[in-house]
Amino acid sequence: MKSNALGIEKAIAVSCQRFVDKGGYLLWNADRNILDRAEDRLEFSFRYCNDRGLIIYQQGEGGSYFALGVTEGRLYIEASIEDRVVEIFIGESTQDVVLKNQTHEVIITGLRGLDSDMRVTINGTEYPPQILTVVSVELSFSSPAMRGPTLVGGYKNIFDLRLNTQRLKAYPIACIFYIRTGAGEDLEPVPLTSADETQGVLDTCTVCPQPSTISMTTLTSYIEMQIDKQPTASTVINFRFRTKALNGLLLYFGGPAYLAVYLRNGALVLRLNTKTDSVRGQTLTFNEDRGLAKENKMRSLLLLCALTVGTLALTPAEIREFKVRDVVEHNTGLKGSVTVTEGTDTITIVSNAIPDHATPTYPRPGNYFPIVPQNLRITVPKNPQVANQTTCLNMGAVGVAINGVPIYNPFSLECRDASVYETLDQCDGHPSPQGEYHYHIHPDCVFDGTSTHSQIVGVAADGFAIYGPVDEDGIVLTNADLDECHGRMKDGVYRYHVTNEYPYFMACYKGVVRPDSGVDDGQFQCMCPIYPDGTSDIENSDPYPYPTPQDLPPLNFFNDNDLPNDLQLLNGLQQMHDQHQHNGLQQLATSVRSAPLQDNPTQQHQQLGEGDTAQPQPLTLYQIWQQHQPTCQEWQLQQWKNFERAFQHWQQQQQSLHRPATAQDAVKNTQFRPRAPFRSQ
Repeated sequence: MKSNALGIEKAIAVSCQRFVDKGGYLLWNADRNILDRAEDRLEFSFRYCNDRGLIIYQQGEGGSYFALGVTEGRLYIEASIEDRVVEIFIGESTQDVVLKNQTHEVIITGLRGLDSDMRVTINGTEYPPQILTVVSVELSFSSPAMRGPTLVGGYKNIFDLRLNTQRLKAYPIACIFYIRTGAGEDLEPVPLTSADETQGVLDTCTVCPQPSTISMTTLTSYIEMQIDKQPTASTVINFRFRTKALNGLLLYFGGPAYLAVYLRNGALVLRLNTKTDSVRGQTLTFNEDRGLAKENKMRSLLLLCALTVGTLALTPAEIREFKVRDVVEHNTGLKGSVTVTEGTDTITIVSNAIPDHATPTYPRPGNYFPIVPQNLRITVPKNPQVANQTTCLNMGAVGVAINGVPIYNPFSLECRDASVYETLDQCDGHPSPQGEYHYHIHPDCVFDGTSTHSQIVGVAADGFAIYGPVDEDGIVLTNADLDECHGRMKDGVYRYHVTNEYPYFMACYKGVVRPDSGVDDGQFQCMCPIYPDGTSDIENSDPYPYPTPQDLPPLNFFNDNDLPNDLQLLNGLQQMHDQHQHNGLQQLATSVRSAPLQDNPTQQHQQLGEGDTAQPQPLTLYQIWQQHQPTCQEWQLQQWKNFERAFQHWQQQQQSLHRPATAQDAVKNTQFRPRAPFRSQ
């Protein structure tokens, strides 16, 4: 340490060590400014007992803050200055630079720029800063922007923190020996004994307590301990037990919300109830030999289907990212707008869906719809819930980007990969038939990509945040890193992640969508069908293996040259402008030999006489159409009615033009013969 011995002794004498228990904190009001000049030099000494937690937090005006703490064996610094967030680890990810139950003396100089000029020494060893987000900022604890309350050793209310990540959102158990700030050798101690508000603070620092040992020797004995905490998704239980029993309660933790661990037929069961009537259990199977010592570390995070996840849908820092740039969209002459309103249990995003970036002129070839201002209103739960089972994505908006533009599922109207079979502009968006501009894939015009890890992209209708493809460690995520809904759980927080692979944003809802969410929950759409190996075309030839959604041919519903102007948009089906297609709807028509229209179509059966040979019966139009569609019945039935009306209109059109009017004749007159998704007879 560079301070002289007299200065150290004086600082320790004035500061006095303080033990901050779990759930405790030291708080100084804004007028104290106890971290003055810490941007030049910050020294502190501490010892901690648990995995992670906040050591120093300075809140500024607006969205500014500075946070320093411990996570995963390393020091971690996070700050937001003028809406620019900096995230810095001290030390390599492969090394523990701070250890539990050991005293550490830390010296940090050059904090002002929060960049590579920082120098960090821990117990006399210098460790390099690992900067995750490289931005240009200037930190000054004496500036008006950073004048706010200061917290040491914990936090008063997690909802008051402005942290961008979950890394420090944990109560530490720590002993703070001293904190001092200044420049060079001129250091001022932080008066740890004269905080304006304290909770859970003791004057004497002790070593970290050892885990409690509980012994029970009879069938009816028990030990009860009063704990004022409720189990959440970040609750960690460490226990070791020995028993000859195959059934019985081991641990019950909680009140209205509870966590129970018990044996059932020799298997260990963890069951969580999150203040609802629904209970989900996770069974972990062990060796059932009687008398075997069993040892396990369990996290309630394993319960991915528990109904409540212990985190906010959007943190305050994430909410501040919902804003638009000062750009006039030239098609409408309007600027985009987006507002976020917090309720007791909900967060509501309202926007006009006007993009805040350049767009081509609409309508245009490949997309015949103008951009129209919308009244987009999406309400998400403040505390999102992981559902018992995933839910199909609806058509229309499934979320909203931080600039207020809606996010759609990966499908076109014809259940094809939208990025392949629809025309997207240079910013990866386009308007819907209703004029709603939206994204199907990651919009490059919205995000500059300068950060070493991705920022928030938007929020899904179930309340979970959507982030970009680069994680906190700078690793580019792929579909292999994500679950069935295109997201993952990390540190007790579930997030969706955008990738450059289909399905891009999301594949399904992992959480529970509120009835008042504002999304169109009446038209759910599952993944496109995958046709099995051996599927034949209409002529029982050319068998082909599994096609992926990207490989399926596009469905062209209408040729706009053959339709009067007022019918160029029929039943919400997007017309495709193709001068080479003379017969609308002919792709599905060619899949049919005889296709009577039926409200409730069934396979027709042929009456056979003696000596007759059974012939394969043609499928009805509905049956052929049905096998092109996803499996969600609500969406499927609605789309069938749309398609049926469109097909009837096509028949009438062909008759008026003196063209073949039956599906069988349409097959003979078509220019191509697409494959039909049914097995050969």
